[in-house]
Amino acid sequence: MAVGLLLEGLLGYKAPGYLNDPQRRELFRLAHSHGTLLGVVLIVAALTAQRFGASPKLAQTSLRIGAVLMPVGFLLAGVWH
Repeated sequence: MAVGLLLEGLLGYKAPGYLNDPQRRELFRLAHSHGTLLGVVLIVAALTAQRFGASPKLAQTSLRIGAVLMPVGFLLAGVWH
């Protein structure tokens, strides 16, 4: 949510480094949306594991790592493209 507010602030204050670079803007938006959607996936996975009682540790760890690395990859690509 904080990243979304930051992106809206950059749009609102018309930051030239953000507005003049469409590739950076798109990569930042992708980072935010992937982070949000993977957060929802983590919540669903936790509720499913709680409901059915079986949850392998490898799957939990992989989901957590992926939920962090994918948005960070888009964010870093937007900073240094």
